[in-house]
Amino acid sequence: MMEIGSMIDVLRSSPEATALKTGDLFKIKVLEVFESQRILVDLGRWRTMADISFPVVAGDEFWVRVQEASGQLRLQRVPPPDGTLSAAGPAAGPVQGVSVESLKHVQMRLEELVDALSRLPDSTQVSHEARQALEALGSFLHPFDLGSTPDALAAKLKEFCENSGLFLETRLGAAAERIADRPGVETVLDASSSTTASRVLADDLKARLLLLKAFLESSSAGAFVADRGAAALLSRAATELLADIRAGQEQMANTLSADPPMQLVHFVLPRADDPNPVRLKIAYRRRPAGEKQQGHRAAVLLALDRVGSIRADLFLLGQSLSISIFVSSAELQNVFARHASEVRDALAEWFDAVSVQVKTSPRTIERFIAEDWRPVGESLVDVHA
Repeated sequence: MMEIGSMIDVLRSSPEATALKTGDLFKIKVLEVFESQRILVDLGRWRTMADISFPVVAGDEFWVRVQEASGQLRLQRVPPPDGTLSAAGPAAGPVQGVSVESLKHVQMRLEELVDALSRLPDSTQVSHEARQALEALGSFLHPFDLGSTPDALAAKLKEFCENSGLFLETRLGAAAERIADRPGVETVLDASSSTTASRVLADDLKARLLLLKAFLESSSAGAFVADRGAAALLSRAATELLADIRAGQEQMANTLSADPPMQLVHFVLPRADDPNPVRLKIAYRRRPAGEKQQGHRAAVLLALDRVGSIRADLFLLGQSLSISIFVSSAELQNVFARHASEVRDALAEWFDAVSVQVKTSPRTIERFIAEDWRPVGESLVDVHA
């Protein structure tokens, strides 16, 4: 019999949580255990950090019931039901990229440490390499500014997804294959190339965090003795973020057994001075698509202060781009339609043809979160990258 106090308080909000209601029953898995009874837990369709009131170890699986669904999600451990539905499991659905909360936590601790460094006496030696590594990580974690130029925003988005940590080992393997096929090529390639092993290690979030942790825990970090607290907090935040990345990689590896043609990945992009992140879904093709040109699709969901949620679906075939914008009311459709020509003009220099449609469809907006859990081929979200 379970104790009444066997509770789990979920720390991160997620759109997937809105589908849960009090009394719902499902199975969860503990991925990692941290200090102060904090865990990284797989809830089937997404991962999250949670505070737990009873002892667990990584790998534990058990059933929970939703006790509170409004506001903070609260779960209670319960005995396994007899012959009821099984849980979705960590391999079901799309891979979840790292959470905005984890990124912001590391960024905040990083800023505290950089501030502590700036207050150290001149006699305290901190290597140029260490300062450079901290500054580079801070730049990567900086929130997206949607007011940037299209070129700057595209470059930031590409860097964020490629270097999210999920693909570190795959990219290093590809770099190693290139070296094996062409001995000596690594030394003659442009050092700024993102495909070389050295650049992958320098730019990838997982690699940066591993190097940062190793440095903070080494004797070389003696310069931080004036503020060991800031260094320790950053190390802990980095540990939690690395656990998040590893869980996503494990989920990605688990889906290989099903051999789907595409690997869906959800990225959540932090926005500058805005609590509402941008949610982006990308499906990375695992197998060649064949000779037929199938094009590339993307779907983006924006939460705007004055008009609410707006969805934009993009379809690129060759050099022709089609954009469908979905809004929640006829009034908004009229407003967006009046500005459709401005969107076309802004994109015209990059494509041979651009078409923009504006439609009223609250249902299509609502389906953004869950539709790519449907079988491949049935979903409106079919992003190839």
